Amino acid sequence: MLTPSQIDALDTKQNLSVIANAGAGKTTVLIQRFIKILTETSTQVKEIAAITFTEKAANELKNKIAEEVKKLMSVAEDDAVRRRWALVRDQLTSANIGTIHSFCAQLLREYPVEAEVDASFSILNNFDQNAFEKEAIRGALVGILTDMENSEKKEKIHALLRYLDRRTVENYCQKFLKKRELIDRLCKLYDFSLPEKVQESLRNNLIEHINQYLSNSNWNDILDKILSYSNKPSFRAKQEELKYWEKISSKIQRIELFQNITDDLFTKDLNLRVAFSKTLSDVKIIQDEIYQLKHIREYVEAADFLVADQKGEEGNEILYEMIEPLLTIFREVLQRYEEKKNEYAFLDFEDILLKTRGLLQNPEVIKSISSKFKYILVDEFQDTNLLQYDIIHSLTLAKSYSNLFIVGDAKQSIYGFRDAEVEVFEKANAEINRFDQGKSIVLGESFRLLPALIDFVNRVFSKIMTRSHIDFGVRYDDLIQGRNNKADGSVELILLPVNNESENKSDENIDLITMECRLIAEQIIELVNDKKVIYRGREEIPGNFEFRDAAILLRNRDYLQVLEKTLTEFNIPFILTGGIGYFQTQEILDIVNYLKFLLNPDDDVALAGILRSPFFTLSDAELFCVSQEKGSSFWHKLLKCINKNERIKEIIALLLNHLDIAKRLPIPDLIQKIIVDTGWVGVMSGLPMGEECILNIEKLIGIAREFEERGLPSLYDFAQRLVDYIETEEREGQAPRDIKENCVRIMTIHAAKGLEFGVVFLPFLHRGIRYDTSPFIDPEYGVAFPVRETEDADNKIDPGILKFLKIRQKRRVEAEEMRIFYVACTRARDMLILSAQNKIDKTSYLKWIVESLNISEQINSSRVINLGEKPMKILDRTKNSVIDGSHNLEIQIRVERPSGEIVMWKGEMKPEEHQEKEYQIEKIVGTVKGEFYSATQILTYLECPQKYYLKYLLGIPEYSPPPYGFSEEEDSNDALRGDVEGSLIHMILQFLNDDNISDEKIIKEIEQSIIRSPSPLWGKTEEYIKMLKKPVSDFVNSPIGKWIFGCKEYLSEYKLNLALDDYFLTGTIDRLFKDENNLWNIVDYKTDRIDVQEIKERSEKYLPQIKFYSLLVHEYFRQEKIPATIIFIRHPENPVSLIFDKSQIADFKITVRDVIKKINLRIFDPNPDFCKNCAFTRKGKCIMPEN
Repeated sequence: MLTPSQIDALDTKQNLSVIANAGAGKTTVLIQRFIKILTETSTQVKEIAAITFTEKAANELKNKIAEEVKKLMSVAEDDAVRRRWALVRDQLTSANIGTIHSFCAQLLREYPVEAEVDASFSILNNFDQNAFEKEAIRGALVGILTDMENSEKKEKIHALLRYLDRRTVENYCQKFLKKRELIDRLCKLYDFSLPEKVQESLRNNLIEHINQYLSNSNWNDILDKILSYSNKPSFRAKQEELKYWEKISSKIQRIELFQNITDDLFTKDLNLRVAFSKTLSDVKIIQDEIYQLKHIREYVEAADFLVADQKGEEGNEILYEMIEPLLTIFREVLQRYEEKKNEYAFLDFEDILLKTRGLLQNPEVIKSISSKFKYILVDEFQDTNLLQYDIIHSLTLAKSYSNLFIVGDAKQSIYGFRDAEVEVFEKANAEINRFDQGKSIVLGESFRLLPALIDFVNRVFSKIMTRSHIDFGVRYDDLIQGRNNKADGSVELILLPVNNESENKSDENIDLITMECRLIAEQIIELVNDKKVIYRGREEIPGNFEFRDAAILLRNRDYLQVLEKTLTEFNIPFILTGGIGYFQTQEILDIVNYLKFLLNPDDDVALAGILRSPFFTLSDAELFCVSQEKGSSFWHKLLKCINKNERIKEIIALLLNHLDIAKRLPIPDLIQKIIVDTGWVGVMSGLPMGEECILNIEKLIGIAREFEERGLPSLYDFAQRLVDYIETEEREGQAPRDIKENCVRIMTIHAAKGLEFGVVFLPFLHRGIRYDTSPFIDPEYGVAFPVRETEDADNKIDPGILKFLKIRQKRRVEAEEMRIFYVACTRARDMLILSAQNKIDKTSYLKWIVESLNISEQINSSRVINLGEKPMKILDRTKNSVIDGSHNLEIQIRVERPSGEIVMWKGEMKPEEHQEKEYQIEKIVGTVKGEFYSATQILTYLECPQKYYLKYLLGIPEYSPPPYGFSEEEDSNDALRGDVEGSLIHMILQFLNDDNISDEKIIKEIEQSIIRSPSPLWGKTEEYIKMLKKPVSDFVNSPIGKWIFGCKEYLSEYKLNLALDDYFLTGTIDRLFKDENNLWNIVDYKTDRIDVQEIKERSEKYLPQIKFYSLLVHEYFRQEKIPATIIFIRHPENPVSLIFDKSQIADFKITVRDVIKKINLRIFDPNPDFCKNCAFTRKGKCIMPEN
């Protein structure tokens, strides 16, 4: 059922601007509008243009429209209606649904002569664009310096290069090329024949700009209120000065008056002076008013060259002199760049838009185009820029041609780095409202967030976005609760204590970052163990939290490696999605190494790289042995080993074959052959990130195909191009993948746009905002960068306009960061978990939270912050209308460090005074670092190393004999044998916890365990209840059972991981509980069918396993003594109680190290004493041949 506002948005007779809050169902509205146009008008599919922000969004929109059409066909009762929808379905394949660039490219191909483009133009990709730009920049500089005849102009160029240096000039030109349309607008500001007039114009614009702030705010009322709380005569005098404000006509004098009055109020750092801050806390002046005052003061100080700063004014004059030669160079660069593109009939993405805008200046063309499109729908309009708006405006509003529908949310405009201009959305909105047949609609209801999350978002962002509205902010429309779920949701803030006395107070303190990552990992594990309820889909189906429900959203990738390592240590499955850095991924580096080897077999680094890569997986020890051979290169040394090792012989044969065909095969086919011949796909398929690696290689094959299609078939050129990309292209996205695994998603906030997750983690919120660096480019005030004094080039000067633009750009960045933070918070459906170091010393997301909620004191003293009730709009589904409601917001605060001590090496490397020469006297054997070893693996090796070899290295399945003590005569009808019975009993006990467990509870858990069991046990529930109820009941109601299950603090089926040297130990403990002495106890259930007299001997068999668990508990909980109990379920009255002290655990750690060492040395000797009960014994003998 559509809401009233959604229904309004389907009015096909009006031009509409729709502001869609996060989770408001704008895609549904787009689809329904598309369908309604086809239903209620005679419009054909080809007469509708739907423009999206990405190709992915376009494909999703097209598929969803197709699904809706399919539904309409299925319910249509009239044959004519059904045929009509069938025709629509067929036409959708060629529907005009795509990005603005694909839409414009289509127009250019239809009108190539009028657009003055090559009809067969190709679109220049980012990689080639960068190469063309650099070539144009280098060529332009060389050409200007060698060929320029105008001595005056040449001297200006030389002066520019002296002041800025050549590399800076090149960087500025490349930045200008990325913003060609903006630079073209700016060039109109500069008239170098009348420099004084230009500077005076810019100066007047700036004075007007600041006066607008002073006129449009109530700063004088705020000042008067502050000054009234002081008894100082000087402040009384300033109050009198305020009275003359309205009488002053000179705008510069008004700026001076403001500056003079506020001089005594603020420090140089723009903080209130101590006397006033105390006064204001007493009278509780509103923070927002102070912020507004500081905001204006900051601008006035930045523009002090208008009234006092002579250095700033001098810098402006020098800057103006530098801009002329800089633009001269840029024009030459642009000309060469255009020539290079024309040579190959290329257009870059900016060209497509610029050429289309030019094309639409032709009245005949625009008339023809607009007649083709009756309706234009634009999604994500907040991410457009002025150039794109000009194109849309020309086709619609300019002459009332096509009907225009735009939908977006200015609060979610986060693509400033792609030149999105949030102001354009407001401009288009105002333009649409100017028409009689035009209006704005707000889709306020959010069907994504639960009430607590909506309340949190509204409280925080209504404050901070309103503050920033004075410059680049946007209006804030409160989210309306629209989700049909009575659950409240939760917001948590995890704060890591910071030692203020520490010498390392940097955000980059890796110890603190690691701790924060551990806290996140622990929280994820806690959600799993606590079976946190998550509601999924529109049906709001409740279910226990799974890893797939969580996403960790990052502002950038700075700490990604730390986070990945931590999640791996905790054995939490995860996947990195929407990643960038494609050319820096290991699989691409490996392919590059392979191609470099094929071009030059004597490239030792490339050959060593591919030999130890997944192509061939030779160990470092094997490579070392090869290196000991004689030869002029590593390749020659490898050839000498051809008869020493069968594996190396195979590798050499394969490499020789590839060397033979490398320059004859097309590059895409060559890469494909390498992948197939080496079995690379098989190796990668078994790795956690294997699928993503395979997709990345498929993308590389596509790039190679494009490379050849452009007539560039040289293997050398392709390999060199890849090397260049590796060095320069850090933002190229990795190949997208369809993720179905149960794993945590890690992605950037930008990659999460348009997605939603049950639980969202936002880490590192204490980090300061990153601001832009020069040159600063502003459409109103031109270009600014630091300059040097004319007389002394060693002295730098900040031009006055540079100071102003720095502040202006700072405000722009902060406003966008607020929107990025808003997008991040509104990705969560049920739970939002924020984390940070507990410090608020700079502008950050954490600071915005604390200030907007006014909780600076509470976060250090409260576990739960109750913010009280606040009005909140709610969608009443019974009446389908919005009603007034309220919500009481509580935020859970956790100020803590991760459990368990983080052991880090703190020493320093000491240079050796003398190092004896080392001689190789033993064979070096390769080892694999980072492997996981479980309790079962260690126990298996201790029982019999040869069994370990058969089971874990050869992967031979074990024959499953009947359980210990099983008698066919006694249990002839028992369907539960061995592991099946054991796994069921473990599942049942996992969910029991009480010192008085009823039979009904046990029966219920048996039923649930049968349902959860992967074994085909369904259909015999009554039989299994009869078999399992008695042993389980006897155990839980025994003295030992009541003691264990009566303890309130416990962990069931708890997995612990431990880093040991270069390896990881992992074990899942049946139950951990904390006893009355505050000690964690280990409980291990055994379902062996044995007699009482056999308990002692059998428990000896399991002793290494219990020691292994004790080692994990000792290291994780830092507990010196570890009590443990082995319970044979059928004999609960005879528990085996053990206590391991520190020395016993240390001894066992040595044993584990020894086992791992032997495994890596490939020592797998048989243990004949174990053969009697071994699963690999046949007729009394091991299946492993004696030799």
